[in-house]
Order: sequence, then C-alpha cells, then structure tokens
Amino acid sequence: MKKLCCALAATLYLSSPAWAGLDVYSGSLTKFYKNDYLSVQASTALEFEMEFKTVYPNGEPEWLTDKNAEKRLNEFKSTLGLFSSENELGFSNWSEDHDEYFIEQLNWDCLAALIHIAAYAIRTDLERPIEFSGDYTAYSAFTEAVDNDYYIGPLAVLESDLFVPGEGASIFIIENPLEEEVVVTSTQNLKRTLDFLNQAVWEGKAQPEKWFARGPASLEPVQEMRVSKGTDEPELIEVTYPPENNDLAKHNAEYAYSVLLKAIKYSTQNNVPIAMDG
Repeated sequence: MKKLCCALAATLYLSSPAWAGLDVYSGSLTKFYKNDYLSVQASTALEFEMEFKTVYPNGEPEWLTDKNAEKRLNEFKSTLGLFSSENELGFSNWSEDHDEYFIEQLNWDCLAALIHIAAYAIRTDLERPIEFSGDYTAYSAFTEAVDNDYYIGPLAVLESDLFVPGEGASIFIIENPLEEEVVVTSTQNLKRTLDFLNQAVWEGKAQPEKWFARGPASLEPVQEMRVSKGTDEPELIEVTYPPENNDLAKHNAEYAYSVLLKAIKYSTQNNVPIAMDG
C-alpha cells in the first residue's frame, strides 16, 4: 500500500521530500483496509481547507467495502491464527469494534534512523558513524545481519508492516485483506524491541515525551503549511530543524521511538492492531 501524499495549493506539496510520508495507525483493521480514516497529511489539508490527493505508484488498492469487509477480515484473522503456538497468545484475538483510531506521522527517515541505531546497538563491536545518509541498508551493521544470523530480531521487527495484539515472537509474511504481501508480528514483539533499545541505546533512560515534543530533524529545509500572520491565509514556508548534538540518526531514532511507543500504548488500551501507513 505504498503511496505518495500531497495536499494541493496551486501545485505545491504540503510536505517536502526531506520527510517522506509514513504514518503509524492503530485501530480497527476494517477501517484501515476500507480507507475509512484520515492520514496526518489529509487532516492537515482539511484543517487548512485545501484539496488533498493521494497518489499510489502502482495504482490505488481495491479497498474493502461494507459488503465484503467482515468476510475478508474474518478470513485474515483465521489465517493469522494458524501462526500461534500452544504457548503463545493468539495472533487473531484483537477487537474490530473500536471506532476511534490513533494516527501519528512517523516519517520514513525517522524509521530508517531507528533501524540504523538498532543495527549498531546489536553490533557493539562496531562504532556507529555520526554522519547518516538516511539509507540504513548501506551500513555494515545492517548488511552483515543476515549472514551473521542476527537479522531475525529487532531489525526484522522494525521492518514489519503490521503488529497484531499478542505475545508471540513469530515474524511471518502473509497476504493482507487487500491481497498485498505484508510482514506481520505481534505488538509485544514491537514492545520488546523498544525495551531492548531503551536499555542498549539510552541505558534505560528514554525520554519519549520530550522527544515527541521536540519532533524530527532534517539537514534540508522542510516545507510546512502555516497561517500567515498578515493575511490569515495558509501559506507554505520553508523551515529548518537541525538535529540535537549534530547526530541526525540518533535524534530521528528518538522521535521514531516516541511515536511507536504511543502507538503501543493505544493498541494495548484498546486491543487493536498497529499498521504502517505509507
């Protein structure tokens, strides 16, 4: 379900390529696969009374409908249930009755930074370079993961597309109700990953509320839509957000950590899955 999102004001994009769009959604999968929710960018466009359009590189998915949603979700749940072992809480015991949802902008750059940080947290024999290109697959701590048998763990978890409530440690590939291949694991597997990073990277002293309020950083100007003080009309401006301590990877990894932790809390409180929307 890869997509490019833009809000149109003449021909201007709401957000620049410096922060490629990726939202974290937690709620009913019926709403998610019916496209019955607003992304962060769509909500922003609505707030500023702007036209909004989502572009899908491979064409728009065939969303679930009122007629087929229940059947397709039940089939998906049944298939997921097959991946549960006797000593694991099932992968199919979440609620589809929760009408509200959580959604927050994560950004691909920030998730990439978190994966990069995780790779070096595992490879303690390697020194992490402060300069980060944004491509975590270009660094030895990640590229050597499969050959050295440490990919299945935090790295695989962070690259997953869907997290369903449960205790299971399994990670598997399956077709979602839109017939797209996705990587699925449990919400507790995601929580275990964040707990590992808290200890390995931040010595148990993570500050998610502070990091979330601080927001992500970018080495390039980012376009933001704001209300002009002079005209009270929305205008597109360029702003810069330098990383704290000149460490772009760690700064954005901390933001990603805070967003994912918020999603886990919402998922736990409401017994609903977490899905990557981007």
